[in-house]
Amino acid sequence: MYITAAVVILSCALYAAAEQGAVTTSIGAITVSPTPSLPTGTVPTVDPAFAGFAFEARSFWYYAGPDGKPNKFSQNLVQAITNKTKTTPIIRVGGTSLDNSFGYDPNQEEPIIPPNSTSGIPRDLTFGPSYLSAFANFPEARYILDVPFAKENHSNSLLFIEEASRIIGSEKIFAIELGNEVNLYPGGNRPGDWNISDYVSQWTKWTSDIDKSLNMTDKTKIWQAAAISAMTTNSLLPNFKPNNPWEIPSIFDQAGLVKEAPRIKSASIHYYQTKVDENTTLQSDIMNHTAITVGSKKISEAASYLNNLNDRIPLALAEVGSSLGNGSSNANLQAVLGSALWQADFMLQQMSIGVNKINSQSGVVFDFSLWSVNFSTPSQPRNDSVLAPFYGQIFAAEFIGSRGSVQVKELELKGVESDVLSAYGSYESGKLAKVAVVNMQFWSGKSDCSSSQSSSSRPVQNVVISVPANVKSAQFKTLTSPCGADAYANEGITWGGMSWNTDENDGVGKQVMSDHESVRSVLATNRTIRVPVAASEAVMIYLEE
Repeated sequence: MYITAAVVILSCALYAAAEQGAVTTSIGAITVSPTPSLPTGTVPTVDPAFAGFAFEARSFWYYAGPDGKPNKFSQNLVQAITNKTKTTPIIRVGGTSLDNSFGYDPNQEEPIIPPNSTSGIPRDLTFGPSYLSAFANFPEARYILDVPFAKENHSNSLLFIEEASRIIGSEKIFAIELGNEVNLYPGGNRPGDWNISDYVSQWTKWTSDIDKSLNMTDKTKIWQAAAISAMTTNSLLPNFKPNNPWEIPSIFDQAGLVKEAPRIKSASIHYYQTKVDENTTLQSDIMNHTAITVGSKKISEAASYLNNLNDRIPLALAEVGSSLGNGSSNANLQAVLGSALWQADFMLQQMSIGVNKINSQSGVVFDFSLWSVNFSTPSQPRNDSVLAPFYGQIFAAEFIGSRGSVQVKELELKGVESDVLSAYGSYESGKLAKVAVVNMQFWSGKSDCSSSQSSSSRPVQNVVISVPANVKSAQFKTLTSPCGADAYANEGITWGGMSWNTDENDGVGKQVMSDHESVRSVLATNRTIRVPVAASEAVMIYLEE
């Protein structure tokens, strides 16, 4: 299914009507007063390659292109994101399926055995040389590659990374991770009393052996360390503990991993907003800025700790999704506009607290993926299709842009206390250049989103933004759908009038709205600009002198 002409026409009609005040319900204005400039060092600089990608290991074969043929659909979508920032794609490949595999067989003809496991996260796989050859299907990419650690097959893990370095190319390997979510090993892959000191001791031995096998020195920054599951305050997630020792400051300070800083390129944490259960809703658990800030409190602490080390270590969120599933389809929560708005808000919030990179997770059966590819299971066939979170990812990439040093600061909203509204300023070379406002108030027009009447009750939040004296006007673009928060990607989701869910289905965005409706203009008055932000919508404002 792809975006329909009727939905596109409705989107255009709604924009025009909103400008005339005829369709939507306006509520009181809030004000945002960003500082015109930021002194250097007051807010961390955003890595231009912040908006990265991650693929579950088995899934990567299908995303890259099975049978040795590049998947042009995936290539185009990766390029769409990186074109916004003019950066090299950083792709993480790994996860539980690689860490809990039987490893590598140099004589295996098949890329993966067993070849067609329908499990969401399969275990006990074996990878062959043709699997590693598929990495060439993203020729511009550099990779973060997991090395199996869970089963403690030391010799095979050495063979795997040696062969990966040879076949993929050492210059293509951005970083290496040893293991995946190692804090979940105790009582399973390790004895129940295996602790952070045991981890650091074993990590140091294995990584030193790999350094030697790859002819690297003890000063080569190649390792992405820690690789722990979400440091979280959410008790629904499997790793939740009230006093969890498996946190970045404890692993580095108490267990001594900080001594290995000369070899560490970054440290990694995984993050999912929540674990879906029968009580999960879009509004309370995903479309909720307070849930984001509370849920990422420990990430902020980890980023601050690492950024303030004498030998600074960047923090990567190496596996990110809106929510962990419950074993059934969660597309109504994970593959809709609400999750795209979560993606945008979460990524901008992480930029503001000093996270260095995010690798957004995708997999052949994950509804929170950026896009799906051809893969069939007994219960649900999948095909090449852009999913809603992709629109949040490209929104975040465009907020960074490609115009040099960027800092992002979360902005105070005056005139409202809300769980659903947030705002951010993007500073280029220290000067305010863009403002983003995300309105995650749940609104649905799906009952009749082919009719203009469906949006008559859609609330609009007017936002008054203070701008520098030299700003005379602004342009703004919107991430939205006339069908509202529970709209799937093919139900009218657009970013700045662009859709990646058109009949061509080639992974190339198409403008489906007129120029005027895609990018709108507003004049500055008394050093302010006024922008409407509808419920279940995000707006990006570009300041002009």
